[in-house]
Amino acid sequence: MVPQVPSAAVLQQLFAQYPTGQLVVDRTLFIRHANPSACRDFGVPAEDLVGMPIGRFLPEHLPFIQAHLDAQSTLTAPSSALTPDGLIAYRHDASPFPSRVGMTTLREGEEVLIGVSVRDVTDEYARLTDRVTGLPVRAALVRAIMDRMDSDPAEPFAVFQVEMRRIHEVNVTFGFSAGDEVRRAFGKRLQELVGTQSYVACVESALFSVMIPVQAPWGNNFHALATAIVAAFEEPLVIRGEPITVEATVGVSFYPGHARDAELLLRHAAVAREVAEHDPTGVAVWDPRRDEMAVNHLATLTSLRAALDGGAMSLHYQPLVDLASRRVVGAEALIRWEGVNILPSGFIPLAERTGLIRRIDEWVLASAVCQAAAWQGEGLSFPVSINVSALTFQDTRFPERVAQVLSMWGVPAGRLVIEITETATMANPARAVAVCRDLHRMGCEISIDDFGTGQSSLAYLNRMEVSSLKIDRSFISELTTKPDSLGLLQSMLDIGRRLDLSTVVEGIEDEKTAQLVMSVGGEVGQGYHFGRPASVHDFIRNVHGGQLRVGSTG
Repeated sequence: MVPQVPSAAVLQQLFAQYPTGQLVVDRTLFIRHANPSACRDFGVPAEDLVGMPIGRFLPEHLPFIQAHLDAQSTLTAPSSALTPDGLIAYRHDASPFPSRVGMTTLREGEEVLIGVSVRDVTDEYARLTDRVTGLPVRAALVRAIMDRMDSDPAEPFAVFQVEMRRIHEVNVTFGFSAGDEVRRAFGKRLQELVGTQSYVACVESALFSVMIPVQAPWGNNFHALATAIVAAFEEPLVIRGEPITVEATVGVSFYPGHARDAELLLRHAAVAREVAEHDPTGVAVWDPRRDEMAVNHLATLTSLRAALDGGAMSLHYQPLVDLASRRVVGAEALIRWEGVNILPSGFIPLAERTGLIRRIDEWVLASAVCQAAAWQGEGLSFPVSINVSALTFQDTRFPERVAQVLSMWGVPAGRLVIEITETATMANPARAVAVCRDLHRMGCEISIDDFGTGQSSLAYLNRMEVSSLKIDRSFISELTTKPDSLGLLQSMLDIGRRLDLSTVVEGIEDEKTAQLVMSVGGEVGQGYHFGRPASVHDFIRNVHGGQLRVGSTG
């Protein structure tokens, strides 16, 4: 049975023992009883507080109190609930304070009442609130999930993990203050979409989590809500008058079907979000059969950070060769992870998604320039090429960092070639033009890698003052078996000549291909025919011990 309200004397004695504010509210939402703590918190004497509408002090909580009261009229068993965290209460003088409010069903005779506990959580709120978004942090979310499971163990709910994609690009392109504004706008749009009955938290810089009860507007169709979240962020956020496009991916886990533990529910949602990154819909529900793949990604990321910190990365070098003289005219630096059987294709995309790629780019730049200095001291004067991610290349501070590293090792800027993909140049063409110009003024060479596979504009290529085009291996792979491929290659080489750019043909794996490339005007080539990527020692040994000779570019 629903518990009866004790007599006034007993009630006053019980209430006085509570350190937090305790109220009893009738069906008209007026305060029937109040304890001393409530009077203190709201700044109202007991004789004045009784009889006042509770909405005067808890306007943000009022819809939840009303909904709880409406649901209790037919119940014969006690029921308790919490209003969402982060709601504000108001004192009699209208000063606000963050509060946590619980509700319990009571009866006074045949009348249904609601016991309302009010706790001032100002200090706790500061600890459990994200500074930028104002949303609860992960610890607060865990507690909210546990509270919901405790209040009604049989009631199902969903946990979403929502990743805001491209925030690293925003930080680099527009600055960290703009990035903070984007995070706030993302959180606000997410809150508006899921509704006030759902609990939204910011668990990391670009990760948000949502707990959605079945009573919420979307509670009967969680998958539709996840899809709606992805669609909502296809519409740009407007920050400082500028439209900024971010993307969302959503991982979903369910209570109690997937787990009965708060941490495990969050982990399953995180694993599902990893899977969602590879799903065209951007949405995935946790599936134990796909769990291993996502867990492996997380483990790889952890190991990758440790490898960067522990010196487990190295650079291998592959020669660029003058096709006529077979002289080495350059070397491309390619990162390798020592001691593990993971190719760059297995960890570079993961690093790009998480922003770790910037640390990798920084390490590659410093290591390659250091090696160029060592070769320079040995009389080897060919340039070294490094690959730079779109994220790093969009950073206007990148040219300054390049200049610092070159100066530190005493390497002329002309000895460094920066390779970027067409995709990197088109992510923000205006920014790419500015970065290219700064690097060009320093004397660095800029090369467009995998040319022909992206969507770069020839007009932009001209404006970016690039030095060379690397023609993708996909144009070479069928050169010896499909005669039409030769004409396509010639067209690509002609584009380079018309733009007054040198060209490098990638993917040359045999002498017949090398001769065909030369027959249509190819001058510089790269591929297994001339040497696989090798350690510094093996690279120099292969060059001196084979048919290749070390050449000079001036």
